[in-house]
Amino acid sequence: MTRLTSLIWVLLFAALIIFPSTATAAGGSGSNGLAWKMVWAWSTAGMSDADVVAQAKSLGFNVLEAQSPGIVRECHRQGIKAAGLIYFGSAPEGCAQVISPTEEATLRREEAALPPAYQYGGEPVRHGEVMIEGGLWCFDRPEALEFGKKEIDRVIAAGYDVIALDYIGYQNYHACFCPISTSRHEEYLKTHPGISRKAATDECSRDSLVSFYNALVAYAKSKKPQIVVTAHLYPCFIPDPIYGNRTSLDYCGQTVSWFFQPHWNLGRVRRYAHEVVARAGRYNPSCTGAPFIGIYTLKPYENDRKTPERVRDEIRIVKESGAKAIQFAELGNILNDPEIARVVREELNPPIGGH
Repeated sequence: MTRLTSLIWVLLFAALIIFPSTATAAGGSGSNGLAWKMVWAWSTAGMSDADVVAQAKSLGFNVLEAQSPGIVRECHRQGIKAAGLIYFGSAPEGCAQVISPTEEATLRREEAALPPAYQYGGEPVRHGEVMIEGGLWCFDRPEALEFGKKEIDRVIAAGYDVIALDYIGYQNYHACFCPISTSRHEEYLKTHPGISRKAATDECSRDSLVSFYNALVAYAKSKKPQIVVTAHLYPCFIPDPIYGNRTSLDYCGQTVSWFFQPHWNLGRVRRYAHEVVARAGRYNPSCTGAPFIGIYTLKPYENDRKTPERVRDEIRIVKESGAKAIQFAELGNILNDPEIARVVREELNPPIGGH
């Protein structure tokens, strides 16, 4: 071995020691730049609070959404953040969204027999799908904001570190047609000459969601400035599925891979992940995009299970996007499959001595 060759080997070895992250580049294991790693939990019945938190932490998560009287205390004891859910899918009569007569007819057919490849609030495969789970608040009504404020007070009083918002969207994936919302659509059309009625309805509906999110964030921060507000944008908003960067959420969870068959091709997952990350901060510098990955393995959705290899590919695509945050659902479904749990643990936990 020549002196020059020996020097090259010494330099290479030194580089591996000084820059260990090169061993876990985007295609390798480890959490990379992910600082916010959140999991939603709703299938952990029978597990103690201590076990739920310990399992989430062992998988690499540092934020847990779970509803239990002792979950906040247990999260804090084990050193992760507790997220309290605020659910907007149970509006009282008179405050719920209204869909069109055509959509009502579709809903009745779906309730009688679910169509093939029904997506349960994710981006539909079939045109004209309506979410069978109704009762979502109309977000143009002042009562919806008052409900949200009371729920924020409850979550803050319970000691949660994070407010987790869910079910802020439309049953038909694009608009509410109650008298209040319809009048806003008409006003938007009048004040935006040159656009079509459909475009006016779409843009007005999107702006209503954004304004609602931002009003909730502003109220939460006024009550507790250090509180963190996150959400999973759901149901999907078909006119602009990745509109969340317009909000002032601290961490905006936006779907890049949905739960159900047919699973999205990886090219689409990659495109969405990069868009979620690249668009973040365009309107609100404080808004961080958090690509959301859905995983089901439990009944009745066991046929929608992703392979462990597929889950690994999806996580690595998110890491390659440069994401600083990620969201998963759901904890019980991940734990139900030891191979998927192993993959999540390997990909979200930084290697020993790594970054």
